[in-house]
Amino acid sequence: MSKLYESLLPQKKAVDSSWERLVNNREREWGLYGHDIGLHPLNLAIGGLIPTKVTTIGARSGTGKTALLTAIAEGASRVLNGRRAELCVFSWEMQPDYLVDRYICSKTGLTLRELNQGAKLIREEYFNSKLKDAYKIAQKLPAIYQTHSTDISHIRAVAKEFVEVCDQKSEIEGVEILPVLVVDYLNMAQFEAMGLRTYGIGDFMNGFKQLCNELRAAGIIFAQILRSTDKENRIPDRADFADSSAIENASDNLIVLYRPEYHKVDTVLDPQTGLDVDSANKLLIKILKGRDYGIGEVLTSCDIKHFRFWDLNQEWSFPYWDLYKNKAFWMEHFGFRDHME
Repeated sequence: MSKLYESLLPQKKAVDSSWERLVNNREREWGLYGHDIGLHPLNLAIGGLIPTKVTTIGARSGTGKTALLTAIAEGASRVLNGRRAELCVFSWEMQPDYLVDRYICSKTGLTLRELNQGAKLIREEYFNSKLKDAYKIAQKLPAIYQTHSTDISHIRAVAKEFVEVCDQKSEIEGVEILPVLVVDYLNMAQFEAMGLRTYGIGDFMNGFKQLCNELRAAGIIFAQILRSTDKENRIPDRADFADSSAIENASDNLIVLYRPEYHKVDTVLDPQTGLDVDSANKLLIKILKGRDYGIGEVLTSCDIKHFRFWDLNQEWSFPYWDLYKNKAFWMEHFGFRDHME
């Protein structure tokens, strides 16, 4: 029998793996299936950050997609149910220190204008207490950055070393550490082969998905969508991703963000209630593809000036992650069914 044939996975092993995951989910403490992605409605919509799953998030500039990294990084740092996450961010659009600025604004309530242009006006007492405390917290966020646009081969090499470091930290800390690969953003990637950009995007996305499968890492890709959504003033859809079929095929979750206030639209439909509500400080998250949990829409609160995102039914500072430890929360979320307690 050839080594090639021996490398194939028998059905029994696939069944055993599924069974072990089911038993583990029954025996572990109450918690989110994946790890906290930093936004409660998104956790419920896609299950959080899950090994091997690639989530592509598309939006126009100014909508807040890169700002989500502030919430994702903070979610990654939480140890929940014996697990946390570590981010390797391929930050090609924005330098890491500017991402830190956004996190500081989120923690302190300052705007970027106040943090930068108004820095000399900040009271000494505030500077030495709240601001310094926020920077101390920011230092501990579990993120590492690669800042120069590159191709999938370089990402593969960096990611393999990154996962090895995560494994070492996991042994030292005594918690499971989920490696998360973040690309910000796809449209700036370099391609190994010359030719049509569509083929380059397809090769990059397929390579990234295979990499996440191989390393059992979660993947997040940010992507720009076409300018036509600005002109036509509508909610983006699949076709608004440049080279959309290649991106959709390799993504487990395909999501678009739409901030109606940014487009000067006064109201937006709340998918949960079916009612039009004031669009101020609202963000619509539309799941166009969900390989595991299906499609859908959810409206959330956002404060773009301070880079904050939160559930409509909660305050920004509400510790939503505590809900995941509560059986009653999950019973309400799923509804009472015959096969459930």
